[in-house]
Amino acid sequence: LISFVDFAPTVLGLVGVESPGYMQGLPFIGPDSDIERKYVHGNRDRVDEVFDCSRSVRNKRWLYIRNYNPHLSWSQPSVFSDLGEIRHEISQKYNQNIDAATKAQKHFSSANKPIEELYDCDADPNNVRNLISTNLSKETSEILSTLRKELIDYRESVGDLGALPESEMRRWVKTEGSPMRDIVIGNTDHSPNLKRAWAAADRVGSKNSKQLLKLLKNGNVNERYWAAISLRNGFFDDVNMHQNVSEWMNDVAPSVRIEIAAWLACFPDQREVALDRLVEDLGHSDWAVALQACRAIELLGPKAKRVLEPMKRIYAKTRNEPGDNNFFIAFSSGAFLDKLGEKTVPWDFTPGAGSFMPPKKKK
Repeated sequence: LISFVDFAPTVLGLVGVESPGYMQGLPFIGPDSDIERKYVHGNRDRVDEVFDCSRSVRNKRWLYIRNYNPHLSWSQPSVFSDLGEIRHEISQKYNQNIDAATKAQKHFSSANKPIEELYDCDADPNNVRNLISTNLSKETSEILSTLRKELIDYRESVGDLGALPESEMRRWVKTEGSPMRDIVIGNTDHSPNLKRAWAAADRVGSKNSKQLLKLLKNGNVNERYWAAISLRNGFFDDVNMHQNVSEWMNDVAPSVRIEIAAWLACFPDQREVALDRLVEDLGHSDWAVALQACRAIELLGPKAKRVLEPMKRIYAKTRNEPGDNNFFIAFSSGAFLDKLGEKTVPWDFTPGAGSFMPPKKKK
């Protein structure tokens, strides 16, 4: 088993340099390569405009995946990826004839994904048969328990920040005046409680509405964020729950109120207020907040057509401005406009094309 983090210590060892203590990898050739890796860990978080949070652990035979955003597809729309022929064809073929899709195709392309996944990589090398949904043998149940524990132990050992909303991390950095890593290891006056944040994230999949509502009411910002996601996944169509959580569209934390608004905007009786909330955060001074709101509107598609003009404005504002923050917001707002049949500037990422910088004026 080889992990991506193994490459750096391997190269350092080959040139005779000792690896720093903070490196997590193990050399797989050269000096000190006799230590055999037992597990490989993986993670999925935001990439460009696409939000997600999943963690995985793999040994030689078994792969376990924990999805913390099961309401989001494995095949979310992604401007850069969708420009590729393979991704474009997968999405196109699936959407043209959903009923004819195989179970494996639906698993990848459907609107949501399982909370947990377990694959026997020897018997199922393509990972298309999720054993979580089957009657597990005693032996397989024990393997599942072992992998669940390993996933938790590892994220604690490395200080995995994935349970913290990005806008909250940016707030911490600004308040403490230090990099996030220094903050979480206690080198500043205050730091977030990662263990509590992950414990809240682990509630995704829970059907205990009383506990989740209590967490939404009384928890810290990270706990409220995960309570919102848990309630959305567990009680998406519950009209009474919509009423119970609607006041959190005014939560002081942008990450919380955006998640609640994105959920409630799916329903006509809550849509107007929810869209107003999302539009307000679309103009937030922190680009991470604006991006979260923009992506929520994008995924709503035609349901959010009332906010077409604000999305046009933010697209015009960011499309030709440098910086990753503008890049991602332009991706998302442009995709929304495309979906509604509005005119946008095509993306061109060929070398020298200057895809999101304005063309030079002719002399």
